[in-house]
Amino acid sequence: MLCGLLVGIGAGVVLGSAIDAVALGALLGAAAGYSLGAIPGHLALRSLSRKLSHTPIGELQALVGGLAPNLALLELRRRGEDIAPYLTQIVGLLVAPSVPQRGRGWAALQSAWPDLAQLAVDYDIADSPTECERKLEPLYHHLRIDLGAAVSGEVTAGGVGPHQLIEIDRR
Repeated sequence: MLCGLLVGIGAGVVLGSAIDAVALGALLGAAAGYSLGAIPGHLALRSLSRKLSHTPIGELQALVGGLAPNLALLELRRRGEDIAPYLTQIVGLLVAPSVPQRGRGWAALQSAWPDLAQLAVDYDIADSPTECERKLEPLYHHLRIDLGAAVSGEVTAGGVGPHQLIEIDRR
């Protein structure tokens, strides 16, 4: 998209200068370039979604721990599978040591549990894991789990079991 945006601006400036409307040409070029630049990403996402629709359940379940947990969770839900057991794993990703892991966790939470994602008001994957933990406190409180439970994927005896998390989500 960024490449399309820049090419569009450049083309717009060149074409706009030919008619004494450089600014207008740049704006129109930027809009066209941005739109056209998004097409490859949309096509790739569509192709991946189509591929996932034919992937066996067991492989989808394994993909939850991979590079696109959000897409795997959405496909599992689309097929009528219970995705609640994966919530603690996803919440654990939100405080992972690496930014890409936190990004995958955040994408999964926003896709599969958007209401819960709203509880993490200022969450930013670029923050330190400690800062991420602090910003997730309202989510932990809502789910009645502690940080150790979220990171390990385990829930303490006083907390909520993974199969019960979806019930909390619906309140």
